[in-house]
Amino acid sequence: MASNRLNSNLDPTFKGMKPRTRPFLLLLVFFSFSCNHLKQKKAVITAKAHSSRDSIDMVTQQKRMRNLAMQAEDSVLLKKGLDMAMTMAYKKGKKSRYTDSTETVIEEDKYIVQTTINQDYYFSKAIQHLIVRRTSPTSIYIDIFIKKRKKFERVVSYYQSTMAYINDTVYDVNGDGRKDFVVNWYGTNGCCLKAFSNVFLLRADKASFSDDFELINPTFSPKEGIVRGVCYGHPGDTELYKYKWQGERLDTLEYISYEKDKKDKKTGRLVISNNLPYSNSFKVLNVVKSMPREYKKVIDYNWFTGNL
Repeated sequence: MASNRLNSNLDPTFKGMKPRTRPFLLLLVFFSFSCNHLKQKKAVITAKAHSSRDSIDMVTQQKRMRNLAMQAEDSVLLKKGLDMAMTMAYKKGKKSRYTDSTETVIEEDKYIVQTTINQDYYFSKAIQHLIVRRTSPTSIYIDIFIKKRKKFERVVSYYQSTMAYINDTVYDVNGDGRKDFVVNWYGTNGCCLKAFSNVFLLRADKASFSDDFELINPTFSPKEGIVRGVCYGHPGDTELYKYKWQGERLDTLEYISYEKDKKDKKTGRLVISNNLPYSNSFKVLNVVKSMPREYKKVIDYNWFTGNL
């Protein structure tokens, strides 16, 4: 059965810190989105990314924003936050589970930055992971570390605007029996439904993670190894998608959209295709009279139908 969108925090104390140079970098300029808000930096994606009819590639824009944010990592403020986190962690010694935090008032900018650390067996019964958060009023950094030979090694690094960030959780997203790390956020600009989840898959070593997959309006079904969801678009005038996990890869299985006549009016039938309508490689796989039952459990299914 498809699970609800992930919505439980690991720990409400996992708050972090950001650089004072960030306010000039953190203006979120989110544009219209395409359905394929699915990315993997190293993993192979079977289906190529496509732009929807009148949208700008949100994934490219988001990646650009994150790269700008990461360039600020040399700033004194951000480095200080991470140094403070590592100092607190090393002081814990051989403790396997702990939580600690600190905060600093930046006098020049008159705001508080927070650094919080949490270590536990979050993803594996054999390996502890340290989660470090650095948070300011406008940004949040989430880093995950493992300890090797008495030194901490970073295995996840993620940045998000606090305006967009919702929460994060540990959850077996793809049904491989390993707990994954998922960050949930909501686009701050645009006309339509835009709830995103960035998924870091835990690898077989139970220590490291894949690069993140970015999915729009997803409904995860771990038992099937499937992700279904609603594409970006106006109510009653968008598509549904269906992807399947294949290790560190997501294969596109199909899209579903309303069939329209030459006057752009719905015929009452549904088109199952290999790609989004109006894309260069669009191909009709089937035409059906009613929606397959499996899609009716998609979160925000009513957005697709337009019956809000």
